Amino acid sequence: MLSTVLPVVTAVGAVLDVLDGQGAGEVIGGAVGAVLSLGTQMIAWLTVVFALVERSGKRAGTVGGAWTPDDLPERRVPKKRGAAAYAGVVWHALLIALIVWQHTAQPYRTDGGIRLDVLDPGLWSGWIWPILAGLVGLVTLDAIRAVRVWTRALAVWSVCAEAAFALPLAWVLHRQEFFNPAFLSDVNGGWQTPDSFYTVAVAGVLAVGAGEVVKRFREARG
Repeated sequence: MLSTVLPVVTAVGAVLDVLDGQGAGEVIGGAVGAVLSLGTQMIAWLTVVFALVERSGKRAGTVGGAWTPDDLPERRVPKKRGAAAYAGVVWHALLIALIVWQHTAQPYRTDGGIRLDVLDPGLWSGWIWPILAGLVGLVTLDAIRAVRVWTRALAVWSVCAEAAFALPLAWVLHRQEFFNPAFLSDVNGGWQTPDSFYTVAVAGVLAVGAGEVVKRFREARG
């Protein structure tokens, strides 16, 4: 991720700064700040995720005798999933990084030079936290899925993580509180986003979430 996702996000931020007419020093400073902030976030979250993965499934030693390899539980060999197994980790981690980045970097700039969040800043007082918690849970479960046998118990946990992410996201989209009103006003130039856009977005979020849940339970049965 540090060699793929981080350069892409940094490059996008630099291009936006150039389009905003910023000087070379400001562009370089913004790029360095993005590398430091996003890189720190990626290292911290991935460390937590893989620490949990490494420690999942461990068993206490036997009581009353010395431990031997025969005490290891019988385990099925996980199916090889290839590079696609890590796509979920990268995708959900990228969403976390983008949500945090757009809040800290405020990448959009109005004609008057005012920097704005793309998402509604009010979300950080409430709904953004369950959304981020759900994404962290999905990253963790995606990482486990990539290296371990997928079970019904993990599928149940994936339902909880998917619900924590998708339901609050669908709710704020339904209430049209997802995007920053100042950002929409400046981008749309007075044009009002139709309600049908939010209706389709809500339906899409719920459909994709339901599809992922069904896929994980089918995988657990297989």
